[in-house]
Amino acid sequence: MKRIKTWLNGLRISPKIVFLVTGVISAIWFLIRVIPKPSRAGYPCMRVAAPFMSGLVIYLLSLGGLVLSFKKAVSNLCNAK
Repeated sequence: MKRIKTWLNGLRISPKIVFLVTGVISAIWFLIRVIPKPSRAGYPCMRVAAPFMSGLVIYLLSLGGLVLSFKKAVSNLCNAK
């Protein structure tokens, strides 16, 4: 376990990249497993994947809302002249 940790530290991957990749993989895994049989949502592996997936979804929704609000603010400022 310690060997894996030192190997991962040596890669120097950005935490943002790790968050995005983990969220996307969790979302794909959750959707592939749960859509055919919704009762699988209670399985332990799905209960682990759900927070990562929901964290990614919330991040993307908030980022999208932020971009839209900034665009609207900029257009309002340009039209105020």
